[in-house]
Order: sequence, then structure tokens, then C-alpha cells
Amino acid sequence: MIQLQSALGPADLDDLAGRDAPLFTDLDGTLIATDLLWESIIAMVKERPWAFLRAAGWALAGRAALEERISREARLDPGSLPYRPEVLDLIRRRREAGGAVYLVTSSPVRWAGAISEHQGIFDGVLYRGGDRDRRGADRLRAIERTCAEKGWSEFDYAGDSAADLLPWGASTVAYVVAAGEGLARRIDRPGPGPKVRTLGAPGRRWRDVAKSLRPHQFAKNLLIFVPLITALRVLDPRALVAALLAFAAFSLCASATYLINDLADLAADRQHAEKRNRPFASGRLPLSWGPPMVVVLLLTSFGIAALALPLVFPAILALYIALTIAYSLSLKRRLMVDVLILASLYSLRLFAGGVATGIVVSEWLIVFSMFFFLSLAFAKRYVELDRSIQAGRHERLNGRGYQPDDIEPVKSMGTISGYLSALVLALYVRSDEVRLLYPHHEFLWLIDLGLIYWISRVWFLAVRRQLSGDPVVFALRDPHSLALSLISAVVLVAASWSS
Repeated sequence: MIQLQSALGPADLDDLAGRDAPLFTDLDGTLIATDLLWESIIAMVKERPWAFLRAAGWALAGRAALEERISREARLDPGSLPYRPEVLDLIRRRREAGGAVYLVTSSPVRWAGAISEHQGIFDGVLYRGGDRDRRGADRLRAIERTCAEKGWSEFDYAGDSAADLLPWGASTVAYVVAAGEGLARRIDRPGPGPKVRTLGAPGRRWRDVAKSLRPHQFAKNLLIFVPLITALRVLDPRALVAALLAFAAFSLCASATYLINDLADLAADRQHAEKRNRPFASGRLPLSWGPPMVVVLLLTSFGIAALALPLVFPAILALYIALTIAYSLSLKRRLMVDVLILASLYSLRLFAGGVATGIVVSEWLIVFSMFFFLSLAFAKRYVELDRSIQAGRHERLNGRGYQPDDIEPVKSMGTISGYLSALVLALYVRSDEVRLLYPHHEFLWLIDLGLIYWISRVWFLAVRRQLSGDPVVFALRDPHSLALSLISAVVLVAASWSS
């Protein structure tokens, strides 16, 4: 076991960072908070989905061979990677003190060279490919050989994994980057050895897993219960259980699509002020966890649907997945198509609720939901365009088909769509179908009035720059929206009350 001294406190970093001794730093997980192999696999599959089968064949020859093949096939954008600021700061201080800085990696020389050239802060790159089980010893030999050639008697080393134990043990100062509890127990030992300084906090993996599933978005799937409510069958035990199972299946399926979207959108998310903090984009959650999580979620979702719900329901889930994947890979960059797809996905949830419970979804409800959610989709794009303009960016919205000059048409179409949904609801209130279903249908006018108020308020807040993010998520946190929902529920009960 390599003996390393206990980690130093923050005050010691300033003194150590200013040393003029050479610094050698690892690449994957250290300089960048991600794995270049998975970054490249995802980029390659995004451009050519069928390439995944070729990559699976290359993997049979081992990781090193796989990395080399993919480095020739996939385009790596060094500017889109999540670099660790604390490591960059260490390198900056070391260079200011006159110390040399070298990048040491087992990743293909194409990737390492591109990153080194992009950063422009390294004196050289030591590439040590081959057997991963010996990479620690290989790196140490490469470092010692470089030190001998340069006449250096000591060196410092920055790494992040157990493969770095040998270089750490031979260094004067060992910089341990984002060490997890298991690695920390192996490092933080009393006795002779290099001084140890930890950089960056380790990720909380299971918390990040939960965050990546976006459980707050499950509230959108409450739309599955709308057919149950409008048909006045909330107290029907069989229908209620079916709706609950449908909600669970749809939520798991939606989480899988969110993961797919996050993996496909890594580069774009890292350019976004808020999305850059998502678990995969930030590097807190390993990209290698993504595909297995997607598989588990989909198997569980379709298992619930196949065993407990009508046969049509799995087909609806499949349609939802197809639309969301098409949206993530291409359609979200298409002008107008993106908002129509978003509105359709909301309406699909209503239809799914009807299929699960055996309730025929009214055409009125489908048309209303299309206009209503189309308005919210436009509101989301309006906020994004407005933020881009405020940030001084006058080019096309990143990853979207909209330009700054589109902001006024987006606002106009969004408000018109919202008021059209109120018109559809008004026509529905006047229909014979409502008169038969609700003994006191005249009370429903209050819901229509509340809808007009809510749509108007959302757009006023959007124009005033007080609407943040997704309008649906906003509605679930906004006291006015929640109060209006409660009032609407009371009105619905009063309208259906039979004296």
C-alpha cells in the first residue's frame, strides 16, 4: 500500500501551488470532469446512430483499441468539455511560478493533442496507451524519464483515481481531484509520503442520479388523470388504479427520454447558463451510467404497461419515445416544428390517460390541450430568445431554429394560441355534451375566466422577464397558479353536484 500523508488544509494550497517544481496532470476525470471515450461514443452515435453496432464490435479488441478507432471516427470539440476550474487554477499558478506543466494520459494522442492545443497551457503531452491495468506504472515511468531528461529531482502530480496511486506515491505533492470515499480511505493515511492536497468536492452520485431523472417533471404526467376527472370517475377504484399505474409507467419512460436528451445535448447544455449544471453535462455523473439507466427505466416502464394496462398503452409509450428522440436529435432545431411536437407530447399524455382508464377522450379536450400547450411552448421559446438578446447574442438561438428577430412573432403566436384555448373551452361549455354531464354547467364559465387570467399573466410575466424556465414547472411552483387550480377544482365539483 502506498503511504500518503493526510490531506492539507486550504491555506497550504497557496504555498504549494506557487512551487516551481514541474506538475504532471492526468486528463480524464482530472483536467476534465468526464471520460473522453464516452464523450466520443455519444458524439459519434448522435451523428450516425448505426455506428453504435460498429463500436460494440471494436470493443471486443479492448478499450485501447476501441479508443483508437473511435478517435479516428468521432469529432471531438475540446471547447465543449467540462474542464475543472480548480485544476486550471492550479496550472495557472504553477506556470506563473515558472514551473513546467505536462499532460499525462492514456487517451489517444489525437484527443490529448487537441485538448493541449485548445488550452495552450502545457509544455508537453505524455501519452501512455495500452493495458489499463499497468497504466499507473507506465505513467510513472514516463514521468520519471521526462524528469531525468530535464534534470528535475522532484515533481508534483494531479490525478483522480486508483490508477494514479503510483505517480502520487512518487511525487512531492499529490493533488487528489474529486476523490470519492473509497479512494480517500486509501490515500488519507499517516506516515511517510508526499504531501496531499485535495481539489474539488466528490460528486454525490445517487443524488445526481435522482436529479438526472428530473422527478419535478413528473408533475406533467398528472395530465394522465385529466380524463378521469373530466369524466367524473375519480372515485372509481379500478379506473383510479389504472391511472396511477399509467402515471408510474409514463414517468419512468419520460425519465429515460430525459436521459437520452441530456446525453444527446451535452455540447449545447454546456453553453447554457442553467443546463450546464445538469449531472451529465457538468461531469458529476459518469456518461457510462447513462445507457444502463435508460435500459432499466424503459424495461420497468414497458413491464408495467404490458402487465397491468391495455395493449394499446405500450404503443403510446413507444410513440412518445419516438417523438422525443426525434425531437432531441433533430426536430427541436426546426422552426415551428419544435413547439408543435412539445404541444403534441402534452396532448399524448391526455390520450394515454384515456386509454389506461378506458375513458374516451373528448375531441374538445384534445383541441383545447393543443392550443393551450402550444401557447406554453411558445412562452418557453420567448424566454430563451429574450435571454439570448439580453446577453448580447444576435445569432440564431443555440440548438434552436429561431433568430432574435423572431421574438415578436413568437409572442404573438403564443398569446393567440392561449386565447384560442380559452375560446375552445368556451365553446365546450356551451355544448350539449356539457349540459348532459354537468347539472350546473354554468359554473364552468368561471374556469374559462380563470384560464384567460392565467394565460394573460404568464405572458405578462414573460415580457417582464419574470418567467423562468419551463412555464409548466413555473405553474407548479407559483402560488397564484396553485390557488387558481384549487378554485377550478371547487368549481368543477360544484358544476357536477347533483341536487
